[in-house]
Amino acid sequence: MSINNETKLQIIKDVIPLLEKSIYMFCDKISKPSWITDKDNTFPRYQNPISLHFQILQAIRIVSGLNASVCLLNSGYTQETGVIVRTIEEFLSKIMFVHEAHIKGHRTTEQQRLIDEYFKYDIRSTKDILEGNDFWVNMNKVYASFARILAGGTKNSDVYNVQRKLRALYDAYSGYVHGFYPHIMEMYEGGTERFRINGMRGTPRIKEMIGPIASCVVRTLNTLSLIAKSLQLSELEKELIDRRKKFCESEAYK
Repeated sequence: MSINNETKLQIIKDVIPLLEKSIYMFCDKISKPSWITDKDNTFPRYQNPISLHFQILQAIRIVSGLNASVCLLNSGYTQETGVIVRTIEEFLSKIMFVHEAHIKGHRTTEQQRLIDEYFKYDIRSTKDILEGNDFWVNMNKVYASFARILAGGTKNSDVYNVQRKLRALYDAYSGYVHGFYPHIMEMYEGGTERFRINGMRGTPRIKEMIGPIASCVVRTLNTLSLIAKSLQLSELEKELIDRRKKFCESEAYK
């Protein structure tokens, strides 16, 4: 007998404390940011950040996003959850992009550029916003890297096909970010013949969105375990892997 959506969301929510614990342990292992005074404002900024700082910052947004997703889905906001899924998808992929450099012991030009430009770009005033930022990472290269990692242990694996499938997820959820036609039409309801602008509670859209969130949980557990390994947090690494195995057997994931 299948369980209801509320129970599935609770199973997902029950994993988040471990993810939060991981973030706090990661942050304890790297240098704390300093408070930088610029004119009349004070900003927290890392001194001499490295690639691990980048990965941990991306992980912070992932865990925050999962927290937000559960709240939004409990209130029926599937479109907005889709936006967050898209951001989580991007952050997970970029962590893996940098992780490939850790595995190989050297960085590609694009990997080095991502780290350098990420920490160079700063916003402390309206002027900084107006001057803009011309750099952003090439997502095709991100997914090519991700595909190489996933296909690494599989003989004769079609890396390009894996890359296409990974990129398809990113592109599909971009529709929620940019308000594509078919995505917005998911809000139209038969019977009332109106758009549901106060959430989609009581509709199949909730169940449809729980699946992607559950998938994000699995990938987050895997990804954070890699960061734990890089930081030599072996007990945490094992805990994350064990929790991933348990979650994959849960009704929320099945």
